Amino acid sequence: MLNIARSVHGPLVGARSVASLFPAGAGALHGVRAAAIVGAYAGAVAVNRSRRARAARKRKRRMDGVEHDLSDEQWAALKAAWGGCAYCGAVDRPLQRDCVLALSRGGRYTLDNIAPACGTCNASKCNAEVTGWLRRKRLDERAFLLRHLEIKAALATGLGSPS
Repeated sequence: MLNIARSVHGPLVGARSVASLFPAGAGALHGVRAAAIVGAYAGAVAVNRSRRARAARKRKRRMDGVEHDLSDEQWAALKAAWGGCAYCGAVDRPLQRDCVLALSRGGRYTLDNIAPACGTCNASKCNAEVTGWLRRKRLDERAFLLRHLEIKAALATGLGSPS
């Protein structure tokens, strides 16, 4: 059996070079064997093992596992309702979708869980619990929570959302 491995002097053996190892009239068995080798090669392709790449793959698996139902229309209405960053009130910076309950803690991109945040607040909050983060930053926790509930209720009735 052919061992597919990285040579000291060259790249991994690819699909074309594996097929060229078997003679043209060698029969169906060699074709099956070549397909198995090529299939094994596809599974053995080098994967980026950097911390950033591993985190990106983990996040992708987590994101694919839950249903996100925030539409572009809802996001535009949410930004308009808040009128700026939901945490600091900044209006001169681009807004990002911030999960009140972080994705890493089981949150989703839904109308109930999203608040528009400036990049500074979003990066600072990271995956922290929102009330604890607001206290640490000495922001008005009560005002945020009340406003969040008011906007959520107004948008849920105004956009015909089931939540």
